[in-house]
Amino acid sequence: LSVSRVSCGAFHSAFLTRDGRVFTCGRGTSGELGHGTSSSSSQPAAVSFFTDRDLRVQDIALGDAFSVAIVTDGRAYSWGSARDGRLGNGVDSRGAFAEPQLVAAPAGRGPLDACAVACGDAHAILAERDGGAFAFGYGALGQLGTGAFVSAATPTRAKVESVQQIACGASHTLFLLRNGDVFACGLGASGQLGTGKRENRVALPTRADVPEPVKYIACGSSHSAAVSHRGVLFLWGQADDYQLGVAAPAGASGDDLAASELDESPRNVMRPTQPSSLAGTSVLACALGLSHTIVLAEPDSLSDDESGDESGDERAKDTASDDSGRPEKERARAGAELSQSETRNPSAPSGVKESKRPSPRAPHTARRSRSRSLEDAA
Repeated sequence: LSVSRVSCGAFHSAFLTRDGRVFTCGRGTSGELGHGTSSSSSQPAAVSFFTDRDLRVQDIALGDAFSVAIVTDGRAYSWGSARDGRLGNGVDSRGAFAEPQLVAAPAGRGPLDACAVACGDAHAILAERDGGAFAFGYGALGQLGTGAFVSAATPTRAKVESVQQIACGASHTLFLLRNGDVFACGLGASGQLGTGKRENRVALPTRADVPEPVKYIACGSSHSAAVSHRGVLFLWGQADDYQLGVAAPAGASGDDLAASELDESPRNVMRPTQPSSLAGTSVLACALGLSHTIVLAEPDSLSDDESGDESGDERAKDTASDDSGRPEKERARAGAELSQSETRNPSAPSGVKESKRPSPRAPHTARRSRSRSLEDAA
C-alpha cells in the first residue's frame, strides 16, 4: 500500500492510500472501523463501502469512537458512535452506525463542498473549498465555533471565513486563516486557546496571540501548536507532562511563575511560546498527542548538541554569523506542507473576517525554565 495519510482516534486508526482507499484497525465496538460490524481488528482492513461505490477518499479524521471522511466530490461520510450528533447525519442518540453514512447538507443550502476534516473527541469540523467551515457534534464548550454553546446533529456554519486549515483538540478548535492569523474556540481552561486568558468555554472564534504569521497549526488533547512562515514553533496550553518543552526554573515560586509566561503552576502556558530549546531551529512540521509533542526540524538548523556526527569545527563554520546575527549558511529550504485542510476561492460567510496583518512582531520566547494546505487538498 502507498499510504498518503494516517489518522488516529481514541482507540482506532485509519490509513488513507494515494489512490483514495481507506483501511482501518483497532477498537470497533461502536462501528468506528466502518467494516459493517462491531468487531475490533488488529490488522488494517479496507472500508469496502467506498471501493464498492467507486468513491475516492481525499481526507479522513478520527475522533472518540467515530470517523469522518471526505470524498473527491466534496461530500462527507461518517460512521461509528452517533452520540451528541458527532456523525452529522441528523442522528443524536446512543446508537451507532457500522457503515459510512452521508453527512447531511447544511440547512437552507445545497450539498457540502468539503475538502478537509478535523475531529475532536466528540465534534468534527469540515472546511469547504470557498473558505467556509461547518461543524457538528458536541458543542457545549463552544468548540463548534458557531457562537452558541449547543451541540449540532447536522453541519452548522462556524463564524469564521477565509479558512486555510483546521485542527481539533479534545474539546477545542483552531482555525488558520489565509492571512496567517489563528482563531480558537472551545475549552480554554488550560490556556489551549492561546488568548492569554483562562477561559472555561468560548463559542465565538477568537484570535490567538501568535506573534507572527502562521503557515501550519496542530492540536493535542489540551495543548496547541503553530509554525510560522519563518519556521518558528509556538506552543501553548497544558504543560504538566512537559509537552510544551518548557518548565519552571528550579526552586521557582508561584510568584516567579506568574511573572513568566507560565500560569500559577507549571501546568499551563496561556500564550503561544517558543520553547527555548528550539531557539534558532527551523521547524518544518509538528504532531501533537495526548500529552506529548513531536517536531520535524530542518537538519541544518539543529544546535551543536543535536548535530551528532559533525565535528565542532564544521559546526562552527555552518553556524557562523555576520554582524547582523544571521547565519551565513542557507537554511530556508522549502518546508513540508502538512495541513489538514485548505480552500481556494475566498468567500465571505458571516463571522470572523480576514484582516490585513500588521508587520510581524519579534518572536515571543519563554523564559528559560522547561490533527494541510487546502489548495493541495482541493
